[in-house]
Amino acid sequence: MATDDRPLITCAGNQSLFASVHPHIVDALALQKTEWQRSYGRPVRKVRLCGHFVPFDVHQLPRKFDENRLLKDPVLHLYWIDCDIETYKRKVHDDLFMWWSALRALSIPDWLIIVVEHEENKVKNKILRTSVFDKVKSEFGSRSSNRCIIFSDPTRNDLKSEAWTSVISRVKELMLASFSRTISKFEDAMRLERERRIQPDWTFAKYFMLQESLAKFYNVIELYEDALVQYDELDALFAQFVVNHSVGDKADWLLPYGELASGWEGVSMSTDVNLYRRMLISEGKPSLLDLRNYMFSSQCDLLIQLERPSELTDRSLKFIHNTIHELRLLEVDMPPGAVSCWVFLTCKELLSVCETFKEYLDIEIYSIYTSHLWTCLQSVTYKLGCLCGLMPGSSPTSQELHSVVQLISGISNGSNYNNELTPQHRLKRVLSSSQEFCSYYVELTEMTICTLKYIKHTRMAKVLGLQLAKFYMASKKPQQAEPFLLSCLQLFTNDQWTSLEVDTWNQLALCEQMMGHSSAYVRASLKVASHSRASSDLRVSCMQRITDFALSNKEVVVVVEDCALSLLSVSVQNDSQSNAATLQVQVEFKLPVSLEYDTLSLLIKPHVPGETNSDKSKSSQKGRSSFAAVQLAPFYDRKQEDGSVSVGLDCVNPHSLLTHKDSHNTGHMIRNLSKNKVEQTDSEQEMVASICSGSLNPGRNKLTFLLQEPRMGEFRVHQIRLQKSSIDLYSNVPGGAFSIRTSTPPKVKVEFGDQPICFLGMTNSLTAQVSSEDVDGKLPSVTSSQADVSVHSSTESPTTLRFQFQPTTKSITPSSQLLPVKFSFESTPHYTLPAETLLISQTIECCCPIEISSKVYTAREQKFIQIAVFSLVEGQDISIRHPSLEVTQQSDCGLEFTSLNGPDNALWTLKQSSQLSFLWRLKTDAVITDSVKCSFSLQFQEKMDETLTDDFYTFSTEVSIDIVLTQFIMTRYIKSGIPMSPLSISRQTSTEQASPFSPDTLSSELKPNTWQALCECEMVVELKSCSDLQPYEGEGHSQQMSYEIRSDPNWAISGSKHGLLELDSHTLCSTISVRLMPLTNGFLCMPEVKLRNANDEEFLPGQVYDNSKLSQVFISNNES
Repeated sequence: MATDDRPLITCAGNQSLFASVHPHIVDALALQKTEWQRSYGRPVRKVRLCGHFVPFDVHQLPRKFDENRLLKDPVLHLYWIDCDIETYKRKVHDDLFMWWSALRALSIPDWLIIVVEHEENKVKNKILRTSVFDKVKSEFGSRSSNRCIIFSDPTRNDLKSEAWTSVISRVKELMLASFSRTISKFEDAMRLERERRIQPDWTFAKYFMLQESLAKFYNVIELYEDALVQYDELDALFAQFVVNHSVGDKADWLLPYGELASGWEGVSMSTDVNLYRRMLISEGKPSLLDLRNYMFSSQCDLLIQLERPSELTDRSLKFIHNTIHELRLLEVDMPPGAVSCWVFLTCKELLSVCETFKEYLDIEIYSIYTSHLWTCLQSVTYKLGCLCGLMPGSSPTSQELHSVVQLISGISNGSNYNNELTPQHRLKRVLSSSQEFCSYYVELTEMTICTLKYIKHTRMAKVLGLQLAKFYMASKKPQQAEPFLLSCLQLFTNDQWTSLEVDTWNQLALCEQMMGHSSAYVRASLKVASHSRASSDLRVSCMQRITDFALSNKEVVVVVEDCALSLLSVSVQNDSQSNAATLQVQVEFKLPVSLEYDTLSLLIKPHVPGETNSDKSKSSQKGRSSFAAVQLAPFYDRKQEDGSVSVGLDCVNPHSLLTHKDSHNTGHMIRNLSKNKVEQTDSEQEMVASICSGSLNPGRNKLTFLLQEPRMGEFRVHQIRLQKSSIDLYSNVPGGAFSIRTSTPPKVKVEFGDQPICFLGMTNSLTAQVSSEDVDGKLPSVTSSQADVSVHSSTESPTTLRFQFQPTTKSITPSSQLLPVKFSFESTPHYTLPAETLLISQTIECCCPIEISSKVYTAREQKFIQIAVFSLVEGQDISIRHPSLEVTQQSDCGLEFTSLNGPDNALWTLKQSSQLSFLWRLKTDAVITDSVKCSFSLQFQEKMDETLTDDFYTFSTEVSIDIVLTQFIMTRYIKSGIPMSPLSISRQTSTEQASPFSPDTLSSELKPNTWQALCECEMVVELKSCSDLQPYEGEGHSQQMSYEIRSDPNWAISGSKHGLLELDSHTLCSTISVRLMPLTNGFLCMPEVKLRNANDEEFLPGQVYDNSKLSQVFISNNES
């Protein structure tokens, strides 16, 4: 309460006396509320009186009633007397008379004379039988006895004493009487002014100041409810003027309110700000926002005094919407975003006001009061971010930067309070920095969501969560966006908000793609592509994303339930002749375009009456109830030993009843459902039917599946699996039950004897055993068109057959062969099926009993080919003859092989875990640069005893041999003693070639005089070319090459270990030498020398022949 707003009370007379009692009078007036009985039948109201005491000034007295001076004119005039009778007659009487005359002259009836009486004066007054009070009362209060009052001993300062109570009561009585007269006159004047509103010179600002004076008066005496009524009337009156103005009833005084706004400050509870705005209104220069902000701030102040935070927040939202509507009706010219700035500042200020109630209000009640303010603040913040280019992923343009500068220019700096940022400073920081905006927006949105969740406004919270998720997506933070998307998806699905559900699925697909969750990404895309309420363009776009993903990514398994495929019907046609069943399946394909698949499969399981796949997913259906319903089905059991039939009821969904329902299982539904729902086929209980390479068209599709070797019984289609490149699409389908009444054909299982597999060209001992679930019988014989079969009798079981199997194929290659066999099965009668002989077709895989490997050896310039033959047969020897190696490709190099394997009629025995090696010498007339395709063959038969037959099998295979000709020969030897000159090596001619089986071996013996003396020697390395042609720059030939002498722990090498070799252009030879010192005694190998061509690449094996590889030097430690 401002001090200037308190009612004025003038004081005259003894000022020192008044100064001593002034604080006590002020306290006594406000100590208790007083009943105010108003006229015109108005209810009695309790008010708290107060006053602003000022000295009496006759010049400040009102000459006539002025409605504009309601709070400026005094309401009561007091005269204080504290003296004896003589002093009163001599001095006080005249002053009192002048004071009284001045008031009477202006017809002011609101006055009171207070005479102070002390205890010592009471005795004297009794003697004189007169007192000051009696004189005053007789002279001035003869007609108004209540205008004079005696005040006994005021120095006691006991506000509850009789003297104080009497004086304060009289002052209150006169003040209330003055209020009644003044307010009555004021209301009449205000009523007349309101009725002049149709006059051209009438203005709302003047009338506003008039009626607000009454509101302020009520506020001073704590009639907050009456004061609030005054502001509500002003609010309604101005709103009506604006509506009338918009429909053509123009008011001239309203035109300035529609001019360009220079600022868009929000509501402020600051006293300085409101005083400035009140001054603008009094001068008739306010903008629409100035008037509305001041009016609502006054209402908020009264609601705070009334302790009505709920009404304050309710009024705030209506105030914001009404003000925005009035701005549109008056067509106030404001830059884009200015209204949002005003809403932002208003909401921030009102939220700070609500914080004052937070300490003594329950947190839930506080959240209810402020929830819509948080929501409104979040909404305008988002709009400002979009308008100013502050959203993540976008850069502000020059126009957007200009908008930011323009918006900030219309916001004042505000004033700091509570050492926190003012709403103005906060808004400026948010508009000036994209990073600051993003941080504040996330904080604000999360606060809004938490508030809404706390008051159980879950749907609104999740809608804001969807908006925040999109913000996180734009910020490249999909991990933070995913929980909000999943939560919103669950809500939209349960409430059947299909448009929002489709949009959320699409956002979730993009989110999972950013996180690299392949399975969840494909599943979400399929949801959108198959949704009937999604737009055609969106469905086709999602389908294209799925196709692109399938062609470019690795394998991923997706479970979609029934979103892409649904089963309409299943019919079966039994074929007893071919032991197969044909399934006619009708499915509905819900994707928007045709899809070519690699494989389409049906998983078929035994059917339990009353059970469907939908029973297994009750918990994922629209969660209307917390408990699943019990589903019962009749149960029949005819397999009683005494032939009776038992019946009963069976619960077909115990898993739905016993499974704990997780309220936070949406993420599990998205990413882990495929893992939980993809069934593993049990070959003994389930069947699979497939179609390869086909297409599905949108709508209904008729498909034909062939079910091989079906069993009798009741079955149902459990899952449909569609394979498209790297995507496996599983669909759990309800229903799809069918029956198969034909018998399941018997199956034959072939087991091998001693060998793990069956071999071609060998006698194999096998055992066949037949099994049938539907019929009984025996297995008497077996035949084969590509093998000799002899049956041995067996007494183990009529369904078991022992036989020897020897393939008759004479030409054998390393690849295995599938040889057909037919088993004769004689069945016994079963149900209505007669006894018959069935031929059961089977295949036996036979492998080659031997395998080979090839290798090339080098002896100086000559090349030798070795073929090694291995046996794969356990416990059986093999006889081999006529090994042959021939060139199969046409070539001009004159290539031929010379056998080194002895006479042509030689016979070899290949034993188990051993090998036979055959050798050929290579002859050629030209240089070979590519691998040579050869054909290797031999004849073999199993060796049963010492006698042989002419029944040999021929084994042949292709062999690729990489032949590298020798280009250089390197010789190393040791010379003892120093100095030593290198030898001159002449070019070797063809007549000087040595036998490959007697290579040159250099050896020498070094004997130092004393073992302690150093033994130095020289190693000579000779290199010559094996080609008669001049060296050329190319692979394997170069005039220069590099060498490297490898370190050896037995030798100390002196000098450079690497360098360049250059062949003499005439002799094609080169020699290097290096000094060595042995580090130990005995036979030592010389250090190894490594050669590289001019490109610093190592030679291929066989290009450089080391003639001294096995040469050794003997180092003696004999000191003699």
